[in-house]
Amino acid sequence: MLPSLVLSAFLASIYPDPSMQDVTKSISTERTPKLLIFVSFTMSGEILKNLFREAQKNEGDLVLRGLYKNSFKATALKLQKLRIEALIDPTLFEKFQVKSVPTFVLRENSSEEFKSLSGNVTFNYVLQKFKKEGS
Repeated sequence: MLPSLVLSAFLASIYPDPSMQDVTKSISTERTPKLLIFVSFTMSGEILKNLFREAQKNEGDLVLRGLYKNSFKATALKLQKLRIEALIDPTLFEKFQVKSVPTFVLRENSSEEFKSLSGNVTFNYVLQKFKKEGS
């Protein structure tokens, strides 16, 4: 199974027609899960696997800024070797102002509001922190 790669920025570059860019932007927004965990291949394989399992349990996704070794093939092989899937979307790093990894982002419904927390912390800690902020 090849991992799913979402490349909204790539799609926008393929379709320079502004109307198509709106379509790809809308697709990207509609498909963005409520929970995003921003990661990098500089993180250990074990950490990436653990975060992927937590993301799956909580209907979230891992997000990468770009390709491994600037190669689609190398990226697919790396993800396959780790047995994880991730979105690849540098625009989400910008949108949610992600400066370091891992960063956990919880979107509030379909609005532009979100909560974020950065650091190598347990997933339970993240959930407790988000819950506490929500009160």
